[in-house]
Amino acid sequence: MRLEKKTVSKRKTLALSIIAFAGLLCALASLVCRLNYPASAQTMPNPVEQLAAKEADEEFDVAVFSDIANNYKTMKLELEAVNATNADFAICNGDLVKYGSSAHRFSYVQRQLLKTIKMPLFIIPGNHDDTPEVGFQRFHDFFGPERQYWNYADTLFVSINTGKKSFDEIESRFLKETLEQERAKFRRCILIMHCPPIDLRPNEKFHCINDKNEIKAIENLVKEHHIDMIVTSHIHWYLEGTFAGAHIFHTPSGGQHVRDPENPNFGYVLMSFRKDGGILLKHMDVASERGRGAEYCFIVISERFPIIACTGLTVFVTVSAIVFLSKRKTKMSQDVK
Repeated sequence: MRLEKKTVSKRKTLALSIIAFAGLLCALASLVCRLNYPASAQTMPNPVEQLAAKEADEEFDVAVFSDIANNYKTMKLELEAVNATNADFAICNGDLVKYGSSAHRFSYVQRQLLKTIKMPLFIIPGNHDDTPEVGFQRFHDFFGPERQYWNYADTLFVSINTGKKSFDEIESRFLKETLEQERAKFRRCILIMHCPPIDLRPNEKFHCINDKNEIKAIENLVKEHHIDMIVTSHIHWYLEGTFAGAHIFHTPSGGQHVRDPENPNFGYVLMSFRKDGGILLKHMDVASERGRGAEYCFIVISERFPIIACTGLTVFVTVSAIVFLSKRKTKMSQDVK
């Protein structure tokens, strides 16, 4: 009988020790994830300065991708494919993260861009890059300005923030002033925005800027300043059309769900600027493989580091104390006998 009690006691002590050790491991694992997936922003290279250092050719290529949010395994394939184009520069046209993402997720995407893309990269905000607490400030901290313009060879590029699904007074004033000051200096002009002024899908017209006055304001500026092409995203379906006399296209999804019923692939667009002034568009499929990968779990653990670490350490300390007191009680009982 005494032997049975002793055996039960040993098993109980072993079980408690395992629980304590597991709590410590959880705390340590969360610390490792926190260190490897931090919330801090690194310094992004200035693409305007990088372009200024390049000797522009009469003909050049630009890779445009977008909507890489959330599916990190997919995102890596997309970034590798874009980088392999060796284009003169690349444009990421919004939705780098999912709506309401933490700084950890912004940081992870930023580090993947820095690690993979080896060409000047311009980043435009999308609707998912907005956050409830700070708006587009987090986007600005990690990826740069919300709106900008630059030139390369004989072409002016202007980007605005329609991630708010609107063309408000701030964007209108910036675009108007930029076009008035810069448009006449260049042969061609490309306007870039995430949410488009029109939805080119044949049966659905709602996934775009909805305010008719704002759409009309864009239309007037496009006509007045002879915009050649409008680059948009948000639809997750590669489509081409016209708007206010300008060629317009939606980029395919680079990671988020695909809406094209005939093409399950995510991809990007390669814009080839020709000597004769033409712009050729090539829709490039990457793959249909999707997935978040292990990194998604590690980022979630990093986000919840304080809770996991505190819980793990509490379990470790509490259970260790129980084991210690149990052993001490047993020893004292044996000494009395």
